[in-house]
Amino acid sequence: MNRHQRRAAEARARRGAGGEALKDREHMLDHNTPMIATAVCEAESKGMTDSVVVVADTRDRIGAEVARACGYTDTELDTAQEAYGRIGAHPTITLVVPRAAAVDAMAETHPTISGTLRALGPVAFDPLVVVVAIAAGGASLAMKARATLGAPSPAQGAEA
Repeated sequence: MNRHQRRAAEARARRGAGGEALKDREHMLDHNTPMIATAVCEAESKGMTDSVVVVADTRDRIGAEVARACGYTDTELDTAQEAYGRIGAHPTITLVVPRAAAVDAMAETHPTISGTLRALGPVAFDPLVVVVAIAAGGASLAMKARATLGAPSPAQGAEA
């Protein structure tokens, strides 16, 4: 199977499981709000701008690739999957990446999300946070109001 056939098969699988796959990604976004807020605050403290938050289910092929690129080993991923599975949770990794890196990384596997991220132009973390959720063979793009994350805005941090 060549690359184009594989991508077409993966797209058909995503469409077939669309409702459940989308629910998985929405669930993951909702249940990782504290981690998203922490990632945003850490990125800002490092001076990161024009960046997006990525929340990836490490059971997903692309999510596992993201985790490996961040230095996680297959043994660590397997251990996390077993531990999270025992409590009925999704093993995830949450990180902030430059928007340009996300555009490039998703160009082949998720071209629509890549194109949307490119079209957004420079993004900041206030008032909206751009989040990409990777799970169940697909990806979803979400815009979360910073206020709903519980992360203080840069102005609030300066006042404190």
